[in-house]
Amino acid sequence: MTNDDSRIRSMTIVGGGTAGWMAAAAFARHFQGTDLRIRLIESDDIGTIGVGEATIPTLRRFYAKLGMSDASVMRATGATAKLGILFEDWRARGDAFLHPFGLYGEDFGDVGFHHYAFALRSRKDVDALQDFLQDLGATIVDPAGEYYDDYYAVFFLDPDGLKLEGMKYGERRAREARKRATA
Repeated sequence: MTNDDSRIRSMTIVGGGTAGWMAAAAFARHFQGTDLRIRLIESDDIGTIGVGEATIPTLRRFYAKLGMSDASVMRATGATAKLGILFEDWRARGDAFLHPFGLYGEDFGDVGFHHYAFALRSRKDVDALQDFLQDLGATIVDPAGEYYDDYYAVFFLDPDGLKLEGMKYGERRAREARKRATA
């Protein structure tokens, strides 16, 4: 009797650091409940660098997929919260730009402080964007419709909760102008 069982039984990740440990954690979660053995090999001779090892807010989604909370990760690793990055000499010597993480500022009426509008070619493109977003499971804040005179839009949230908009302005007016020009 031959054994045709060709399943992978062990995996070795060579190299620690952020990438190695994240890969090991992701594989461990994915293959949880199986008999796959995951081993990580890292050098004792290479210490923690300590510079540039910060992460950005999207890492929170990675931890959440692993079933971990911000608080548990911070406790286990001795991490501190990073609220942004200061870029010194951004455009010129002495100029600086602070890129904050997370939400900041205040909304103005129904326009969010973090509100980006993408101009689309037509109302049909707005409708197609909404269909695409729904297929992705994105949060639709306000469905495709005319919100102001000749302003057709769909409002939705990105994965970080920022309000975005796909819109077409002036399509009806342009159509009416073409009719007048040919009349």
